[in-house]
Amino acid sequence: MNKQAIQLEWILPESEKVDLVEAIELDGGSVEDSGRVYQPTAEEAPDYAAAGFEPLTIITATAAAVFVIQALAKIWRDRNVGGGTIVNARGGKLVVRRVPAMETGRMVIVTESGTRIVDRKDQNEGKALLTALASNLAGNKG
Repeated sequence: MNKQAIQLEWILPESEKVDLVEAIELDGGSVEDSGRVYQPTAEEAPDYAAAGFEPLTIITATAAAVFVIQALAKIWRDRNVGGGTIVNARGGKLVVRRVPAMETGRMVIVTESGTRIVDRKDQNEGKALLTALASNLAGNKG
């Protein structure tokens, strides 16, 4: 896979924002917005209902497909990252949303054709799904 770009919105804890912005820019990507506070929709609100979660922020960026796969795989497999991740690829862009209330190490991949749930133990399947997803999104850009 080459350096084809993917448009994405990444919803993550405020304390992780600076590191992700720097990583995207160091990899040659561009960050359009890195300061919006994330407000869950009514549908998403139950995911954040428990008290004690750090405020979330949204980064809007364009990044290389390879970078996006590596970054997603890293947070998905990192035992220090609490909660799970929803990767929504509907609508031609990637929306990555960390969900602290979800089981740690779980990734939910949502596409136009359905939803797949992979856990940390399913590393090979998860990485293959992410690679196919990124290739599809990068291919749809041009």
